[in-house]
Amino acid sequence: MILPPGFDGPVPQGGFYVARSRTTRVWVAGRSFLVNNDPKPAVELVQKSLKMYPYVAGAVGTSIAEILTGKVKAGREVPPPPMRFVDGSGMSVNTIPPSDYRFFEMIDRLVQQEPVGALDVERMGQLASIGIVKGKKFDPDARMKKILTEAAAVGMTVSRTLAYKPRESEGFAYYPGSAWLNYLWVGGYNMETPPPMGKPTR
Repeated sequence: MILPPGFDGPVPQGGFYVARSRTTRVWVAGRSFLVNNDPKPAVELVQKSLKMYPYVAGAVGTSIAEILTGKVKAGREVPPPPMRFVDGSGMSVNTIPPSDYRFFEMIDRLVQQEPVGALDVERMGQLASIGIVKGKKFDPDARMKKILTEAAAVGMTVSRTLAYKPRESEGFAYYPGSAWLNYLWVGGYNMETPPPMGKPTR
């Protein structure tokens, strides 16, 4: 069960794993696998098994003791509505952020749309230092716009350099001199082992 920011309503005492989101947007990632190189069984399994629906207070997960307190009324279990799946085959989506001043405008839109607690204090302080503050207009002068434009370009250049020309490290490159990388490092998907110390490439 995913609860929105600031939710103070009744929460089930059992039957659910309860998570509280700090943002108004939640991305739920999943993965399925081909069966003999055929995607159809995987698609059918997802469409059959995946269900997302609003919780009914007082129904499954609510104890009798909770109902007797009067804080929540007993509710009937309502069958979940049918899922609507959107076929993304052949569709494109741009996941690359702008590498110019527009990057900071995009960040400002996100800050204004989300609750104050969506970001940690350290990140909020960093954004405030360049004029991005919740509830305030982001309106840097020409000098600041020039600085931010250059910063966006440098940041994009550095991130691409680190991604496409990383340091050599144990468990990072599959083959010596190749571009095949293992971004899970030696820790695997559990991230139980810190990323190994890299050495500069020759």
